[in-house]
Amino acid sequence: MAAASPRLSNPKNERLMFCSSDDNAKIHQIQSTHDPDGHEFSLKPLLHLLEDIFNRAAPTGLASIFHQQGAQQAKFPALDDKALQGFDDMLHVLSYTIKKISCEVFQHVSCKSSGGRDPHATTLAIFKLLSSYSWDTKVVLALSALAVNYGEFWLVAQLYHTNPLAKAVAVLKQLPEVFERADALKPKFEEINNLIKATLDVAKCIVEFKELPSQFVTSDAPEMSNAATNIPTAVYWAIRSVVACATQITDLTGLSHEYITSITEAWELSSLALKVRSIHEHLMTQLSFCYHHIGEYRTRSETSGRRRQKYFAFMEVTTQTGSQNSILK
Repeated sequence: MAAASPRLSNPKNERLMFCSSDDNAKIHQIQSTHDPDGHEFSLKPLLHLLEDIFNRAAPTGLASIFHQQGAQQAKFPALDDKALQGFDDMLHVLSYTIKKISCEVFQHVSCKSSGGRDPHATTLAIFKLLSSYSWDTKVVLALSALAVNYGEFWLVAQLYHTNPLAKAVAVLKQLPEVFERADALKPKFEEINNLIKATLDVAKCIVEFKELPSQFVTSDAPEMSNAATNIPTAVYWAIRSVVACATQITDLTGLSHEYITSITEAWELSSLALKVRSIHEHLMTQLSFCYHHIGEYRTRSETSGRRRQKYFAFMEVTTQTGSQNSILK
């Protein structure tokens, strides 16, 4: 007996799972900026590099990193040079855009400190920068900008006690006092790390949708169109989360003892993480629908192929038998 197909729900109802009326207005804004030029990029290798950066920078044993000489870090396999081949050409095209995203976040932090520019305005500005890119490329580029910012911060932190250059850079950035308050700041870094992980999961899911084989799942297939309806929303909240994380890290740089984590900021990070995880779960459900459809398509194709083979084999035998009977006559 064939397995029952997953039940496809109404796409309008699906959007309500993580969209309010206010969200819908925001999504309409960012959709109006979307004008892709058709250029496509192989994003999985770049995603693997970003994941490696976030894993190595993750604040495990944060107090020991800051307070002990030569503290041991979590061990990860060394990056494979072969895996990095081919990055130069792609990054040559994308690096300027990644830098501009970082500048938008820095401008947001500067405006925020003087009471202006909300996170949505910064997120919208980033979407305008990325208007010519596909949805999957938008989210990966935004994460790339965060990876540079986040990676640099933790590189200085991890080398602060053992590398004179790192210590000098930390002093210029006014980070030593932040490092000394590592215990108090640990919950903040854990919240940031949780949000980054959830956002990375959403990005990987979006890229996986983009790379589904088009011969099996066309864009107008119900399984794919339902997912496509929600991808702009997923990209918006992923980039909004990038802005939140980058803001938190940039806030620490140069603010030292003046920086105090507000209850509102702590709530924003945890609220965003909850929302992004919900979006990821929903997209994974839609992705399972697509893979189920692909499996059914392949099964039908294989069954049809076997039937054709049997038919042609039968026709060949029939033809040969007819020829032999003609000779005997």
